[in-house]
Amino acid sequence: MFKNFKFKISNFKSHGGFTLLEIMVAIALLSGLIITIIISLNYHLSIVDMDKDATIATLLAREKMEEIKIQGIPDRHEGDFAPRFHGFHWRYDTEEVPIKGIQKIYLTVSWAKGEKVSMETYDVKK
Repeated sequence: MFKNFKFKISNFKSHGGFTLLEIMVAIALLSGLIITIIISLNYHLSIVDMDKDATIATLLAREKMEEIKIQGIPDRHEGDFAPRFHGFHWRYDTEEVPIKGIQKIYLTVSWAKGEKVSMETYDVKK
């Protein structure tokens, strides 16, 4: 009765599928790649934010320098750009130069993160 009955044990490798170990290695590699991309993106977004603040500070410094040249040296030596730009502050100093009637103006704009942009120019005393 059982003479012609044969047991056939199938070989899992013959089906062409992936093993659990291969799948786990692929997931680990993809996870590492995704984490690297996310960290890189976060780093570059922080650089963009710093560059934005530096650009704003530079433009504000140029604006304040032109204002000083046109309106003359203000009575106070420091101030801020509120309400337009909260957190940005300016400070200026003057220095006499050897040429009569000329002065050197230093202007520094700083912002909340402790960063600053400095400019200097020469102007005729008024």
